Amino acid sequence: MKLLSSTLILSSLLALFGCGKNNESGRAGGVYSSRYCVSPGPNGQCLQYQNYSINNFNSPYSFGGVSLNQVQQENPCILSGAGYYGQSVFNRQLVTTRVSMPYIVTRGEMYVGVTSFGDVAAVIGDGSNNPTFVAYLCPRPVSGQGTLFPQILLGNATDCAVKYITAANMAFPDGTQANFRALSPGGSSLRQRFSFCQR
Repeated sequence: MKLLSSTLILSSLLALFGCGKNNESGRAGGVYSSRYCVSPGPNGQCLQYQNYSINNFNSPYSFGGVSLNQVQQENPCILSGAGYYGQSVFNRQLVTTRVSMPYIVTRGEMYVGVTSFGDVAAVIGDGSNNPTFVAYLCPRPVSGQGTLFPQILLGNATDCAVKYITAANMAFPDGTQANFRALSPGGSSLRQRFSFCQR
């Protein structure tokens, strides 16, 4: 099958870094703080940490009593120090597009996937074979366009209150990818079980 990429126009991620400390756009009451090492020591210990805050994007989507806001909170962004020096406040980036599936996705159904980096995505059914793909991406030290590959796999068997995206991939201009996977048994970006999953 010929691979045709759906090119998504991502807002310049550099704009994320221009947001002021009091900017609350996209918040879901889910601001969380973490830190990364900006000065590693010779024996693997960290000599200096940088604190940062990430604002989750307020999502209108939910299914089975689980909202994408809750998934974002339980799957926080894990930032590495590269490219983030001097920054302390970030926002998740929203990406939304229609995708083509080989079958109809029932209206209201939601299939959710996460990355170990902290990204969250969902396929939202509307009763057609062109459902909406929505992603809440963690900050990255890259700007420009990202490419969502068309082969998105959905799974019905689940240990969670929502169904799974079993595979969906986005590629970024710097060669990195967001590889979305099922919520369970892999767990969250913190390697913890999601509260709405059995395992």
